[in-house]
Amino acid sequence: MNLLTHATLTLADYNVVKGCGAKVVIGFLLSTSTMLNPPDLAGVTGGVTAQQESRQNGIDAHAQFLEVAEVDVLNPTAQDVLATIASELAYVMP
Repeated sequence: MNLLTHATLTLADYNVVKGCGAKVVIGFLLSTSTMLNPPDLAGVTGGVTAQQESRQNGIDAHAQFLEVAEVDVLNPTAQDVLATIASELAYVMP
């Protein structure tokens, strides 16, 4: 069930999702590539920084999975961030 979209996400909505993290499986799917459209996602100009910040929002909300755009997965610049986030997801408690 998709309850929130980037266009409608507020801090209150994010806090509701974050508060449910121990009760339900939460996953994050970004609507665009962090590497191709960084300012749209995190208010920053660098793709790597946008990716770090957007993925960290998922980790902070206790997400158990994050869907990443294929173009980001294939981008050599993104590999360190993806590896870090993958290791952090491995330790998220259900």
